[in-house]
Amino acid sequence: MDIKGVSQERVNNALGILNKKSKDELVNLNKLTESLLEVYGDSNILDIPQNQLAIIRNELAEITNEEDLLLMFYILLHRNKEKYRIIPSDALYSVLKRFFNNPTQMENTNIINFDKQEVQTTITLTDGDDKYVINIGEIKELFTRRIQNGGRVFNFLLIKMNEQNFQERTYFKLSELIDAGIYSSKPSAYKGLKSIISKFRKIEIEGNIKISGKVTKEVLSAEASLVTERFLSYNECFVSFASIIRQCARHFVILPNTTFKIENDSAFILIDYLYYMASVKSDLIENQGYYTITFEEIREHIGLHTVEQVKKDFDYKYSEKIINPLNIVIEAIKKIQLDININCVYKYKDTSNIYDYLNNYLEISLANLHLQKLMTQNVFFENLISETKFNFGNKKLLPDKSQ
Repeated sequence: MDIKGVSQERVNNALGILNKKSKDELVNLNKLTESLLEVYGDSNILDIPQNQLAIIRNELAEITNEEDLLLMFYILLHRNKEKYRIIPSDALYSVLKRFFNNPTQMENTNIINFDKQEVQTTITLTDGDDKYVINIGEIKELFTRRIQNGGRVFNFLLIKMNEQNFQERTYFKLSELIDAGIYSSKPSAYKGLKSIISKFRKIEIEGNIKISGKVTKEVLSAEASLVTERFLSYNECFVSFASIIRQCARHFVILPNTTFKIENDSAFILIDYLYYMASVKSDLIENQGYYTITFEEIREHIGLHTVEQVKKDFDYKYSEKIINPLNIVIEAIKKIQLDININCVYKYKDTSNIYDYLNNYLEISLANLHLQKLMTQNVFFENLISETKFNFGNKKLLPDKSQ
């Protein structure tokens, strides 16, 4: 059966049958489809044994035509796959999202230097052979608090940029931001997007990217605003990312569509990071079923005050400045972990003092086995890249699992 050659009428008939199913019946069908995905991955549906397809057939007794049954399974299969979006990932993207979430609080690490001045903030990022200098102007006017929906909009635009082969202009419809759950109406989407892009245009990035070749290393050097051009309307829109943003993508991560609808901004940034780390630590997940992240790592990533800052500036108010905000973010993830296909197991040791509290950790595993396979199978990402015309040279397409 050639799925691509199926008439629209037959597709509409199949969708009509699905639309008549009850919510419980659809949930069951999706679970059955996922169970086949877990076993057979992204195999052609014609390669799945007939006795396995019988699992679906029993739930769709009203379909007697074998080809229509295969068509129905194909639709269910792709509905499940479309629960996830592919997002390009890189240390630079991660630092920018952390800045959007908390522009006033970023710690120095072995790869990040955060220099906050009265007029301008400078973030220097050294990621292996690559080096970036991020200069942010008008700090007092524009960056005194979290950029609301900044991380969500940035992720949305990265996804669209990837889907459009990293071309100079990234096109989208304003309604897509509403469909994703980032905004509730066109007026709010237009106003919010205009405010966010205006801030993005105040962020200048200078960078040197080294791409390893067989003999030499090609150095790409660029300097530009994060967004160089934009056009917004209630219908069609586009933004132009700086070439350095379009050229620095090193890895690709999958995220459930439901992550956009998470209300807590810090929880959104953390989930984005948890999925990135699941990809980086895919070997560990495959071997032992999970990886761990400490409360201290979470505190640092979402931009809460350090213990030393709370001692000095806030009279030892650890509960107010660290513990309570951390617990709120962790509880927000706990409430929706089934929707985002992540399992969080809490490993509490001792909470007698702040240092012991921050040494507690979460065990992170992926609830969906098929999702776990997508994280660990290179072929998924290779097939994705082969469908684009963007030249990645010799850049890594998957995270370095030695991290």
